Amino acid sequence: MEDVFERGNHPYLSKEFFDLIVHAIREAEKRNMEVSLNFGGPGWIFGGEWVAKEDRNRNLLASFTDLEGPRSFSGHVPLEAKLNPHELESSLPRIRPEDELLGVVVGRVVDGRLQESSLIDFTSRVKDRQLTWG
Repeated sequence: MEDVFERGNHPYLSKEFFDLIVHAIREAEKRNMEVSLNFGGPGWIFGGEWVAKEDRNRNLLASFTDLEGPRSFSGHVPLEAKLNPHELESSLPRIRPEDELLGVVVGRVVDGRLQESSLIDFTSRVKDRQLTWG
């Protein structure tokens, strides 16, 4: 059988293929997520106006603001998206004001690395895409 993707594939329907599917489902379950497999091949139509808005495909976009701290902050959550270096061709450069805000997390960066232990969920502090902190 012909591989659909350009790289990183395992032969379609091989043991390795199914092992990866099982792994993805188990990891998704741990995170309270669902997995949907599309076997329609390239160009498969998986959405449209007939699909309810809450069931349509979505893209997750990220943005950030660098601040020197400690300090207070009051401002809008940025709409300029951080491009995915692994998916530049499908990355969206800008978050639209009407897009759903899923979360705002703050954290400390030391020597260019985000310190996981410093992460704090600030989503509840955002009103109308405006964050007030301090």
